[in-house]
Amino acid sequence: MKKTILLFLTAVLLSVNSFSQIKIPEISMQKRDADNKGKLINTDIKYADQFSRKISPLLNLFLDSVSTNKGVYVRVPESMSGLKDLVFFHEDEIKEILLPVFIKTSSIPASESMISILGGKTQSVIGDIIVADLPISSVKELSLSPEVVYIEHSSISDVKINVSRIEVKVDQLHNGTGISRPYKGNGVVVGVLDSGIDWKHLDFKNASGNRIQYLWDMSGTGNAPSGYGYGTEYTKAQLDANQCSEIDGDDGHGHGTHVAGTAAGNGGALSNYVGMAPESDIIFVKGFRTGPGFADVDVVNGCNYIFQKAQQLSKPAVINLSLGGHFGPHDGTSLYEQALSNLTGSGKIIVAAAGNEGGRTIHLSYTTSGSSYNDSYETFVELYNNASIFGADMWYSPGNISVGLAAYDNSLNLIGYTNPIAPGQKIQDLAFTVNNITYGYVTIDATGTNNPNNSANNVLIVVDSHNGQVNITNVFWSVYTCGSGTFDAWAFTGGQFSTYAPQNYFKPGDNLRTIGMPSTASKLICVGSYVTKTQWIDVNGVTQNQPGNPVLGQISSFSSIGPSRDGRTKPDLCAPGEVIVAAYSSFLTQTPASSILQGGLHQKMQGTSMASPHVTGVVALLLEKNPSLDYDQTVAVLKNTTRKDGFTGTTPNNTYGHGKLDAYNAFLNVSGGGGGTQVILQEGFDGTFLPTGWTKQTQNSANTWIQSNPQNNNFNQIDPNSQFSALVPWDANQNQNEWLITPAFSLGNGSASIEFYAGYSTNWLTGATLKLHISTDGGSNWTQLWTADNDGQGWIWRNKVIDLTSYSNKQNLKLAWQYVGIDGDLAGIDGVKLMGHTTTGIDDNSNKVVTDYSLSQNYPNPFNPATMISWQAPVSGHQTLKVYDLLGREVATLVDEFKTAGVYSIQFNAENLASGVYIYTLKVSDFISSRKMILLK
Repeated sequence: MKKTILLFLTAVLLSVNSFSQIKIPEISMQKRDADNKGKLINTDIKYADQFSRKISPLLNLFLDSVSTNKGVYVRVPESMSGLKDLVFFHEDEIKEILLPVFIKTSSIPASESMISILGGKTQSVIGDIIVADLPISSVKELSLSPEVVYIEHSSISDVKINVSRIEVKVDQLHNGTGISRPYKGNGVVVGVLDSGIDWKHLDFKNASGNRIQYLWDMSGTGNAPSGYGYGTEYTKAQLDANQCSEIDGDDGHGHGTHVAGTAAGNGGALSNYVGMAPESDIIFVKGFRTGPGFADVDVVNGCNYIFQKAQQLSKPAVINLSLGGHFGPHDGTSLYEQALSNLTGSGKIIVAAAGNEGGRTIHLSYTTSGSSYNDSYETFVELYNNASIFGADMWYSPGNISVGLAAYDNSLNLIGYTNPIAPGQKIQDLAFTVNNITYGYVTIDATGTNNPNNSANNVLIVVDSHNGQVNITNVFWSVYTCGSGTFDAWAFTGGQFSTYAPQNYFKPGDNLRTIGMPSTASKLICVGSYVTKTQWIDVNGVTQNQPGNPVLGQISSFSSIGPSRDGRTKPDLCAPGEVIVAAYSSFLTQTPASSILQGGLHQKMQGTSMASPHVTGVVALLLEKNPSLDYDQTVAVLKNTTRKDGFTGTTPNNTYGHGKLDAYNAFLNVSGGGGGTQVILQEGFDGTFLPTGWTKQTQNSANTWIQSNPQNNNFNQIDPNSQFSALVPWDANQNQNEWLITPAFSLGNGSASIEFYAGYSTNWLTGATLKLHISTDGGSNWTQLWTADNDGQGWIWRNKVIDLTSYSNKQNLKLAWQYVGIDGDLAGIDGVKLMGHTTTGIDDNSNKVVTDYSLSQNYPNPFNPATMISWQAPVSGHQTLKVYDLLGREVATLVDEFKTAGVYSIQFNAENLASGVYIYTLKVSDFISSRKMILLK
């Protein structure tokens, strides 16, 4: 029987948790003197070994603390209880300990082969990063492989509406206000990875049964989803038949059910409580295994799973992550955050909670000086009550910083201190003993110099009690630094940095840069929280008030503050997160009545966990309008359309980001989609080759485009149901010029894009390359759109999306992939998907029966910079819609084409026009109508 231990580190349910810490007494303190030298403890300094730069320091500490004899079953010793809460692993009664890890590699095939040889299992391949289970004895052996760049442990993340729908203007999209039809997320997948879901809740059902298409319960056993090897997968058919044992229980407080209800609840239980995307499909991953908290590897595997399933349904997807933590560089370069960013793409968006540490001083930063303890800067640590371990993670570049620990008694007299540990050195699990009294076991690992992911230096600081053998809260600990450079450090478990500075050489902790990971990833949308509700009536009819006297409209006191370590403004925007009412899990037994709303089917929660699903649901509405939106397009429209008020002040800033979520304004400013999205061409090269209508032009007939699976590469990333791709093999000593050409196609009046996967290695780009061309005359002439970029990685699949909007309204188009090789290597293409939108910003209800002409007043009005104009015509004919200034000069032509009878809407963007009154005029046959609108900037 397998025993899985979930260890608490960085990703947790991001609802607000209270922490009680031991405060430093604000009493006078003696200055340092010459006697301090006699209080230096015996410090056994070690130096970096061959593994230090290729294995994360916390993983190295874990490996050195556990027997790693191959094939030998060893339990993690009880003395490691604190450390066990920092690294995610599995214990098995027969086999040795298994460690889920991230592996960055220059050769996916070579590393997958070595993982298999060492007894491990690959679970996901995302760009140049592998997620795998490894026997503990094999980690260091794998790190010695030349293609392995870095191995990172998996941390554990914490789990971090009626009023809010109106607040963010989603109700206007649901009602179809000012647009031709309502938008509710139809045809879009909302993915949620969280504590669990009450799949029986009426908010997740409709006339067709359960809206949850797939549910992966990572805590289950049997019927694991293909390729992952753990947990239990349930389908919609099983849920409809009540054949599911997954629950969302007291361990997560119903967090996942609440989050899913905010993003996608449909009001089936009570019509007052409708989520952001009530007609979306849902794919849910229960990320808890045997206890609260999410392993980083499970988060990545879960997101990969959701996108794979959405692709099978041929639907775009947006995923909500209401979780986060603080172990790592907070700059998007951890393998965890890189993997999540690599998963995003066209129609693949991830939204994450900013974190709830805005009121906690878990961050420390200053410029160091001095050369020893006596002339260093230091900072007190405030441990949480009953803490058994404290951990901090420091990052800096450039610089040369040495780090030490000191301990003080209750009167703030110095007990002792370690030597400063310089870059390349470490002390590991050292007994901090003075006068035969051991106060704790300390680790300072500064061997992580020039990290391969961001070139920064990394220092791990740990104070451990060895499972309570000593009480580390009996003294006051401080972290001191000397040398040169400016650093950022985060207390990631067991306490926070004190703001008390009894002498001028003490530096206070702060609440800046408290945005949690993975919200600092380069391609995740980061959401903070503000207050929209302070009072509610509970299930017993009692009026309840939110503690702390929060102010409506103001940022929540707990909402984490930016920027990221590399200086990016965070959060990206804010949404309602305090107090939010959404679905209540029927599996809960310990929820206080004061938090349950009348009717007993909904509960109130607060946290950035509640803010992020608002944005997730709104993104689903944007994807309904334009399914090909990617991260860059989505985050840009969300940022550029936010609301500003007296609370937000001048934006962007690191409290409110770019402002408050405005769903309606964002929708008006998303191009494409109004008339529907068309898949013009979709090809996975899994059937007859060449596919129907495709052609090839070849120079070497024996070594040109074929259907194959080279080098046993992992193709599940692209197509879970097939192993085939279109490939052109390497032909030694031959000049190759091989073309793979699509059938001819046309693009309408709207946006368009081509998405595909390209497989190649940068090792041969000097002798070969892969290109994409487009022809506007059926293949006689070609224009290059893309060429393989030299990203320094080995043979892997890369997801590419190319915008084709500039070719709108063109016919007889063709696309071609060209392989040019001179002693090169094989190249592959797969997952081709050509998307076109039949209109640009026009909503088309041409099938609706119309009996008369009308031109509606634009909405909103006044507007800045965009507004929607709607009209209808009872007969088919040539239609024109033009905009004029008050002098009668034409400033824009919005429509000039033949249209069938029907109802239409179009967005008018006046970004390049001056404030003033403008006139828009519709002409259809003999009907002419004009209206005024006001642009107010």
